[in-house]
Formats: sequence, structure tokens, C-alpha cells
Amino acid sequence: MNLKLAALKGAMLWALVFFEVSILMFGFGVQVPSTLYYIVHLPLLAAFTAFAAHLYFRKEKRAGAKNGFMLGLLFLLVGIVLDALITVPLFVRDYAFFMRADIMVGFAVVLAAATAVGMRARRGKKKR
Repeated sequence: MNLKLAALKGAMLWALVFFEVSILMFGFGVQVPSTLYYIVHLPLLAAFTAFAAHLYFRKEKRAGAKNGFMLGLLFLLVGIVLDALITVPLFVRDYAFFMRADIMVGFAVVLAAATAVGMRARRGKKKR
């Protein structure tokens, strides 16, 4: 696994999600938590994760479910560190934020999307 590339893609994913949530909350006035927020946010989170994972696997020679899952874990690690350094101190002000059920669902979405892209990338590399 290319840790530097994976961390960069994880930081890119975090930035995409940060701006997406900011636009939903401040641009459209969507309340967090609310049903509308989850209807919009979770599919976008999956799409952003798939995009970041796809960019990673374009450069990485090894693909597969295991590598996708490991990439998802690294995306989560980078996101948690950035949230702990930026989001929580400036906006949320409570580190219990990480234990909310909706945040855990988001973690599962990231893992599932990255794993799926890893599996798909492996099939694509076998055909070449």
C-alpha cells in the first residue's frame, strides 16, 4: 500500500465531505441531524469515497477487497485525525461526536465503498 498516496486521497475525501456538509448546513439550511441531511449526505459520502478510492487504485498496482478495505481504514484514520484537529475544536466542541450512531454509519459507508472499488479495480486489472 502506498501510504503517502492513500493519505493524500484520504485528506482529499475529508475536504470534499467538509465542504459538502458545510454547503448543506450553511448554504441550504439543512439541519443536522435530519432525514433530509441523511438522504443527501450518505449517497454523496459513498460517491466521494468511491471517487477517492478510484483515484488511488489508478496509481496502485495491487487492488482487491482486502486492499480496498485497508484503504477505507486509512481514509477513516485520516478523517478522524482531521476532524479531531479541525472540525471538533472549531465547530462541534464535543469529542463524543465520534461515537454518534450517524457517524458510525458514515464510517461503514466509507469502508464499504472503498472495499467495493478495490474489488472492482482488481477485476479491471485482471482484464488488461
